[in-house]
Amino acid sequence: MSPPDAAAIPDPVAYDSTWYLEKVDKIGQKVKAAPAAAANVGFAKETEAIPHSGPQGKVVPLTIIDDPADWRASELKPADYTYHLSPAEVAELIAATEAILARGVKDEEDIKKLTREDYHLPTLGPKLIELADKEVTNGRGFLIIKGFPVQHFASNRPGLVVAFWGWALLLGRVQISQTDWNSKGEVFGSIFNHVTVGRFADVYTEPHNEYTKKGDDKKLSFHSDQGATDLIALLSLSAAKEGGESQLVSAIAIHNELLRRGRKDLVEVLSTPGIWHTAKQETQRSALPNADGSYAEYEETQPFEYHGGYLSVHFGARKFADTAKQLTPLQEEAIWAVAAIAEDPAFHLSLKLEPGDIELLHNPSTFHARTHVVDGHQPPHAYPNAAAAAAVAAAAADNPSTFHARTHVVDGTNRHLVRWWVHSDSNKRPVAPHYAPRSNVGDIGG
Repeated sequence: MSPPDAAAIPDPVAYDSTWYLEKVDKIGQKVKAAPAAAANVGFAKETEAIPHSGPQGKVVPLTIIDDPADWRASELKPADYTYHLSPAEVAELIAATEAILARGVKDEEDIKKLTREDYHLPTLGPKLIELADKEVTNGRGFLIIKGFPVQHFASNRPGLVVAFWGWALLLGRVQISQTDWNSKGEVFGSIFNHVTVGRFADVYTEPHNEYTKKGDDKKLSFHSDQGATDLIALLSLSAAKEGGESQLVSAIAIHNELLRRGRKDLVEVLSTPGIWHTAKQETQRSALPNADGSYAEYEETQPFEYHGGYLSVHFGARKFADTAKQLTPLQEEAIWAVAAIAEDPAFHLSLKLEPGDIELLHNPSTFHARTHVVDGHQPPHAYPNAAAAAAVAAAAADNPSTFHARTHVVDGTNRHLVRWWVHSDSNKRPVAPHYAPRSNVGDIGG
């Protein structure tokens, strides 16, 4: 599968949105048509001949998986996947956080030294562990938690970081999430990944005297995050003026739907080792270097992997759209069939995360995406000169416990979330071999 040439795609934004949606539409029409008389070309209805297995832990390859993670948006109600923190639980979280701050914890170097034993959460702690286990890791694969006290910590950013970091510690081993880097691969910023428009606006260009910006306000296609990461959490600090909806879809439901529509051949190719590769990026800190310190240009992976009685997934249409690693027509169709089903509103949820909402999802079984973002106030990616830009970067590096000036919310209508990744203590699945190299979870956890 080769992307169009440079003349056809003027910038990466078009590659991520327009080009993607055109490909999805092309295959999507075929998915929807489902001519029953030509199962080898289109799709056919499920028959009794299609075997079932499951739940996760007892999965047989190329069977329909009977598991709580097989859900469709059309079948869910908000009450099915939403948990509201009680006033008592919020008060307990605030008290635990203030007790930690009173010990002199003031910056992120101090916060990194905290353990779960530092948090006194006798009621909320066990409840969060139970929810993450039953609803997310070993259940549906996602949960929306409402009521995190964002406003209480509005003028106390170290407190907000301490409070949200404690949730990560309760659930497992924290992996600092995709911290920001500039065009030279220099890391800066916080233990949390800040998800905002303009967060990559750090490439100073001449002679325009402004910072360039990636298309991080455009639609983000359905994908899973790297390696064998278990849990991903997004905490909303403020919502966009328009759009910026978080989208979730069950990878298990997509797997099952392909089989129900008579396309076992696509599931087979999606789970075939040795034919899928993704490009390595030097700026990805978890990429494994060669012995001489250089980076391999590609690494072997695969979208679906059956291992140890589980199905795990690692997907993103663009991950496999590389000119140097050509896909067969069947591989290409498989990728875009997955994307087309994911984009079907009957399958995916679209959720606008309001301030205080937390989205907790299971990366090995759930794909996520984001709709186009329209912020109420554009972040200051244009600086008056290079010296001013350097001063902002230096300030962020010197004081990582604050939010970057680039991500400052001016009027409460800018989309701003913070994220962490956790290797869950409750996840006992063996790591799928092709996903393990891009993670640090060890033998268990992803």
